[in-house]
Amino acid sequence: MIEAIKNTSLLTKILYFLALILFIIWVIPTISSYYTNVNSYEKSLNELKETSSKYELSTKAETFSEDSFKQYAQPLFKTVNITTHGEKLYTIDIAMKKEELKSFYTFIETLALRYHIKITDDIELKADDAIIHSKVTIKSI
Repeated sequence: MIEAIKNTSLLTKILYFLALILFIIWVIPTISSYYTNVNSYEKSLNELKETSSKYELSTKAETFSEDSFKQYAQPLFKTVNITTHGEKLYTIDIAMKKEELKSFYTFIETLALRYHIKITDDIELKADDAIIHSKVTIKSI
């Protein structure tokens, strides 16, 4: 094999060398990036399944509607008000006791698993004596 390489022309040796460099510079990082993305996807999918099973949610998200959302949120918090701003944009006002703040964070964490929505703005929290008022703006997807 070494004799065959010695007997080839200089141009052929240069082409083999360039092909080897191209393989090292382009193909190996591309393969590495592909497997990194596959692993990242599987990790995210497992996290989603764990969160879904942790909070006992079905894996099918439903389309957002005011009535179904109120039925879901009303038993959890003191008051729930929904204001519609154009098509598929809603502001949700929730009043809760200070002790219910942890359940509110769980509620927000699992909201996108339950409905096809996206939280568009920051969550505003205002505290009174014993009640916390939160304002969340969401967009139905």
